[in-house]
Amino acid sequence: MATVASNYSGRLSVDEGIRRYNAKVRRHLRKKSESKSLHGRTLYKHLIRQLHSALKSLLKETLKGKAGQHRHSLSVIIPIPSQLTAHLALVTVLDSLQVPQKRTALAYQVGRGLIDEMHFRKLKKTHPTWWQSLHSKVLRRSSYKFRRNLAIRAANQDLPSNWREPIGREQQIHLGIILLELIRTSTGLIEYEKRAYGRAKTIYYVTPTEVTLRWIDRFHKKISMVSPYYLPLSERPPDWTTPTNGGYELPEEVGWHFVKQTNSGRRQKKNNYTSQNLSLAFRAANRLQSVPLRVTVRCLSVLSELWKKENNGRVTDRSTVGEPNGTKGYRRSQALFYSRQRKAIPKLLQRSSLLHRARQSVGTDLYFPVQADFRGRLYYVPKIFNPQGPDEAKGLLEFSEARRVAGSEHWFLIGGANRYGIKGSFEEREEWAVKHEKPIRAVANDPLSNKSFWLDSECPTEFLQWCFEFDEWMSNRIGFQSRLPVKLDHSASGLQIISLLKGDMELQRLTNLTDSKEPVDIYSLLFSSIKKKLLTQAQPESLRWLALGLNRKVIKELTIMYMYGGTPHGMQQCVIRWYISLDDDPFGRTIYNHIANLLNIYHEALDDLSDAPRMFMKASRDRVQPDEILSWVSPSGFPVSNIYRQTVSSRHRSTINGERVSFHVTQDTDKLALGRARNAVAANLVHSYDAALLHQVVGQFEQPLVSLHDCYGVHPCNCDTLRSYAQNTICSTFGVDNHCIWYYFLA
Repeated sequence: MATVASNYSGRLSVDEGIRRYNAKVRRHLRKKSESKSLHGRTLYKHLIRQLHSALKSLLKETLKGKAGQHRHSLSVIIPIPSQLTAHLALVTVLDSLQVPQKRTALAYQVGRGLIDEMHFRKLKKTHPTWWQSLHSKVLRRSSYKFRRNLAIRAANQDLPSNWREPIGREQQIHLGIILLELIRTSTGLIEYEKRAYGRAKTIYYVTPTEVTLRWIDRFHKKISMVSPYYLPLSERPPDWTTPTNGGYELPEEVGWHFVKQTNSGRRQKKNNYTSQNLSLAFRAANRLQSVPLRVTVRCLSVLSELWKKENNGRVTDRSTVGEPNGTKGYRRSQALFYSRQRKAIPKLLQRSSLLHRARQSVGTDLYFPVQADFRGRLYYVPKIFNPQGPDEAKGLLEFSEARRVAGSEHWFLIGGANRYGIKGSFEEREEWAVKHEKPIRAVANDPLSNKSFWLDSECPTEFLQWCFEFDEWMSNRIGFQSRLPVKLDHSASGLQIISLLKGDMELQRLTNLTDSKEPVDIYSLLFSSIKKKLLTQAQPESLRWLALGLNRKVIKELTIMYMYGGTPHGMQQCVIRWYISLDDDPFGRTIYNHIANLLNIYHEALDDLSDAPRMFMKASRDRVQPDEILSWVSPSGFPVSNIYRQTVSSRHRSTINGERVSFHVTQDTDKLALGRARNAVAANLVHSYDAALLHQVVGQFEQPLVSLHDCYGVHPCNCDTLRSYAQNTICSTFGVDNHCIWYYFLA
């Protein structure tokens, strides 16, 4: 029965993938942007070298000065790199490939684009300061047409009238026809179709050849079949027994595999997994994907109503538009308003998709098939709507099976405080939940009128979900049964693993691998040390960081990025993202110098707490040698290869659109990328160890649970059992004495 159901659900995933793929293709056709579609990009990669070779030969003949009908028209685009000319012409044709275009109109579009590029390149060279100022404004616009008009209008206003050469429409059309003919003869992509227009007139249209249409049709059929949109299952999925059998049952051409293949170097080694013993990883994945979940209907109702009241999430606040119509301030305010609308679109689409999927799943048990990445970390496969998704997704899912809370009330209350974001000892979290009984129950009885309380929490939807259960628990403390997982997260798991690998007792204490009954927050200690160093410097620039509100959250993000192989540039961008979200800009253009100083202080403060992280990073990087693939087997028997290969491509950048143009397929070479491998190895080592711990803990835990790498979610009555399993696993894996209870290593 389960096999039949999984076959059906696998078919649904394939059908949904076909529907989404075809909808995307139709959208590109409607918008005349086929060059951005999958078939358009594939055609581009296959044809660009042929076109470029033919164009170079034609330009070479032109440069010899021989007489001919093409010489005058082609001479004007010689300043443009031939690769860029080929790119612009081919992209213009591909954009409307399947929509017949009048040859003259398409030729004008091609010719005008090239002449524009020639003019803008000249402006960039002759007026660099003016161009730099203009370009920052141009790139804020979304369409080429708007960018082009803005650039031309600005040049007409600020520069002499002779800034562009007098190249008429006729010459632009002639140039375009030359390039269309070159595309036709060198690639076989298009042909000309003569159509009658009136009684005595004919017009040539540019259409794809029959061969091209057949290729596109075959391409769509093949790609749509191997692009499933993975959905939750309504029956328990088949267990993983081999690297290619388990989870979903899909057509062979999909290439379904236990290990997600995202790197071509690893794709070549996918068959290596067949000779490895992955029993522990399979057992953990099978446990996770066998747990039935269901939609929390009350949360779905509240989110749907809130979504409706917020006008489907659209940005409607025009309070910034307070300037008189037509003024510069008014235009700036309008631009800000529409910019916010544009930035909100991805989240709106995600939320809309999530709520739609949740409504379809009401009243049904849901199962989420699991895959591993190349380090062994386990992921739920369905997109967005899964227990590892965003807050709305996690807050809409609960265990199908309810368990009694009586005897485990403290874990139930701790789970609610964790969802709100309360730190401190377990007793302090319990007290917080009890003290806030009134606002919590008010949320449960009228979530929309009391939304300010739950929306201010760290995980709003998850906390709302808990508020409903808390209200029920208060009404029936003896018989109440909970369906919500208590989330138990390792305390700075990356640093925990490093402390165990390096045998650093002080770092183990700082990451709560001791029997201390008071929790240690290493991120708060690190922030306090940084704060003290900034105050000691007593420089205005140092004190500004504290005035701006530098906090624990920023320091935690920096630490996680550093531990997982973050480069200095990446850590710099982490601070920049926080800085630009502030209202003030006291550093101005010197911001990068001050960030460098802040990062130096950060590294000093981290070394003061423990030098184990720095030593681990250095030792890990030193293990990576040139022309040698570093591989190891995790404690759970999962094979890991630190493979990163060099890529090759040739690129140019167009002026007005700022496009990076690749003229050869970007592909992996046989050479290893030493820098990338060294940057990634520390993170991959740590992740392989936390994946191994999860394999062992989850594999032996027989009760319902969900997981997110180093975070487990179980019923309140199972928290003590899970913590015991986790501690025993850590001690046996790293050879640590298991003589006491670690209170806050998993909290």
